[in-house]
Amino acid sequence: MKKVIALILFLLTFFTYNVIASTVTLVWDGSCDPVVTGYKVYWGPPNPPPTTNVVQSYTDDCGRVQPTTTNVYWGRSYTNFVHVLGRTNTIVTISNLVVGATYCFAATSTSDNNLESGFSSEVSYVVPEMTDTNAPPTAVQGFRILKIEPPI
Repeated sequence: MKKVIALILFLLTFFTYNVIASTVTLVWDGSCDPVVTGYKVYWGPPNPPPTTNVVQSYTDDCGRVQPTTTNVYWGRSYTNFVHVLGRTNTIVTISNLVVGATYCFAATSTSDNNLESGFSSEVSYVVPEMTDTNAPPTAVQGFRILKIEPPI
């Protein structure tokens, strides 16, 4: 029995993979609106592309010609969010991102009575693959003598 437990521990140690998560830090321009008391930062997998609905020009009931309009509908489907408190607190670090995955981020402003603005523009981030931890570090660049002191 001791040999079986020792073998299981060895196998678990030998075959365990470390899932290394990544982080990203996001910053944005704060709102000047005194009603704003914080922000919500949303993230998740890439959203589907926007769909458009073109409404051709037409003449309304009063005889006025209305121009052609294009409505764009964004299918945002974020799976996570964090509430950042404070109007001037405009930085957040998101952690536990999966290496190799693509994430999309957007933010909204919030108020004391739980009202929320529309979404900001969206930014995306691909978590880079991990580098070989056994590789040597990058060579030193620009190594030089700064000052020479004569002996006293």
